Amino acid sequence: MSHEWDLPGVTAGPNRPGLPARPEAIVPMLHTILSMHGTPKPQVIDDLRAKHGGERQSVTRLLDWLIQTSIARVEEGQTLSIHPGVHLQDLAHRLAGWAQAGGFDPSGSRSSAESADIAKWAHALHRSATSHPEALKRRSTDPDVARAWLTAGPQAVAPEMRSPSEENSPTWVAKIRTILGHIDAGFVERRHHVRAILLALIAGHHSLLLGPPGTAKSLLARSIAQSFSDATYFEYLLSRFTHPDELFGPVSIPGLKNEDYRRLTEGFLPHAHVAFLDEIFKANSAILNSLLTLINERIFHHGQHRDRSPLVGLIGASNEMPAEDGALEALYDRFLVRLSVPPIGGDDAFVAVIGGELQEISIPQTSQLTLDDLTAIRAAATHVAIEPSITDVLVSLWKEAKQHDWNVSDRRWRHATDLLRVAAASEGRTAVRPTDLMLLTNCLSPTPAKSAEVRQAILEHLRPTTAPSHALATQWSLLSVDRVGPTEEDPMPIGDPPSGWRERLSQRQASSRRFAYHLNRAVDVIAASRRHVEDQSANALWIEQVPASLLEPHIEASSELAQWLRRHEAYEAMVSSPDALCDAVTSWLPTEERIRPEHMDIVLEIGDSCGAGFTYKQWRRIEVPFTAGHAIRVEPEQFLDFLGGAIPATRLMQGVEPKNRRNVEQALSSLWQSLSPHLIPDPSR
Repeated sequence: MSHEWDLPGVTAGPNRPGLPARPEAIVPMLHTILSMHGTPKPQVIDDLRAKHGGERQSVTRLLDWLIQTSIARVEEGQTLSIHPGVHLQDLAHRLAGWAQAGGFDPSGSRSSAESADIAKWAHALHRSATSHPEALKRRSTDPDVARAWLTAGPQAVAPEMRSPSEENSPTWVAKIRTILGHIDAGFVERRHHVRAILLALIAGHHSLLLGPPGTAKSLLARSIAQSFSDATYFEYLLSRFTHPDELFGPVSIPGLKNEDYRRLTEGFLPHAHVAFLDEIFKANSAILNSLLTLINERIFHHGQHRDRSPLVGLIGASNEMPAEDGALEALYDRFLVRLSVPPIGGDDAFVAVIGGELQEISIPQTSQLTLDDLTAIRAAATHVAIEPSITDVLVSLWKEAKQHDWNVSDRRWRHATDLLRVAAASEGRTAVRPTDLMLLTNCLSPTPAKSAEVRQAILEHLRPTTAPSHALATQWSLLSVDRVGPTEEDPMPIGDPPSGWRERLSQRQASSRRFAYHLNRAVDVIAASRRHVEDQSANALWIEQVPASLLEPHIEASSELAQWLRRHEAYEAMVSSPDALCDAVTSWLPTEERIRPEHMDIVLEIGDSCGAGFTYKQWRRIEVPFTAGHAIRVEPEQFLDFLGGAIPATRLMQGVEPKNRRNVEQALSSLWQSLSPHLIPDPSR
């Protein structure tokens, strides 16, 4: 294959999972997992890594796959719980089905050669699992135990996706929403900039505005500075002739007399909470050296003094990017959020600006954020969780950043992650959600020209995977062996498979019902996921608008689910009754329209639904109704008993003349050989 395979069910190749090079390597790991029922998931991961090796991300993905197969779950306390009727060979069935159905190639771009290789891999996995000494060992063969496992599990159809209600939100949420409303009323085409700068300030980071003169960069900074009630504001336009005294305060003359070099910083940048420095890249080296430490460590060095600065955040502005040979890389990297500020582009926006229709910005003091609010938000952010799925995306983006030379420093990654946590905490949430990752566009883009590339890379990782088609394809492949994931109403069968066709049909019908459950669940989850994305667009504080492209996968998934629904309905009809089953079984015979039934050597009339005729040493399917005086009439149940081996061919030969009995018996024997393997229809046909 064209990928570098590693551990089972883990990542291999760019941004998509792979398979191990040796399928037998997976069997010991799956066996270990089966023995760890009731163990906390973090301990399972640590033990698997200690015993079998591999990165934490790889092992975590293997467990996530196991949970998606509906035969394992994580209960309260992060405890791994595994269905009691599952055995090692069963897991091999599922993993092979997952691979062949496309679970390890979600892009759907697998070549025919790769598909053939995966088929060989799946066969080798089956063989390796079958030869394992404990391949069929279960924790329990009692159906009541399996039913109890299902009943005790979580019954939610989809994960909780609602945002916190306004009534339960912290007080700062309403304040932020009011602030944004007031500032938005004074600008056009700047909603994204307002949100990015304000969030950066709340998180304690700095922003950079890049754009030509006259695009309201200074007005943006002054307006956003009004968001804080008890914060001092400092603003200055820099040039290469700007003296440090203008920024940091004059040198104390009495201090010099006492041989104590210090600056009088009251009212200058070192004492400001929010600062705006225009044309920041034109500052001379004397200013830059002090500025770097001040904005990064919040410490101002002057003489022997090391004064702490209350700086919440700095907003910088420039008409152009810093010169590549200007030794400004360190300063440029200090700005976590970098924004391009273009001239207005819309007709309505232009008319609003030239007509003076925009409101003057004045934020009520009661709606302004206090410094205590900032402290509380940042404290709440330390408790915001970043789920493994989000971590996986961050790791993938980190690799892409190195691959595409985005020049994202380790410090920027740490600060960008802090920004995600603050975004969640400021909305009253306790976990980062996928759409928050869109905020990283302004953090990871090395230049405005690269923003579209970074944004597209992030959006690719946000495509919803709540009901992937390959998950249903896997369950469909397991339908042929009656190992579809269990439900409370229809537990997965435990024990040896039945031999009689009635029991096998009943088992297949139950498997089909279980597939319908998973299909309906996928429909519900996709619908909930789409509502969730739409709700985020309507209620999010920091995401100006969730891209329409995030809804496209929901539409595609709905179309795929509709195809699965039609396919399942057709199969469900095939196994709905003995009559339908006979019709499905005889469909394996070729149809010959040129030969009429009355001209055939033997005609078998099976109930009122179908028939078979024998001529030229071959059986053919006959469409009903037909007329043949010498037809052998059998009931569907009788015919199925014959194919299932419950009755001999002679039981079907009533009315056959003695001289023809031997030939008819031989013909029925050939019919049995042709159709008995297909007694229960294969879903994949």
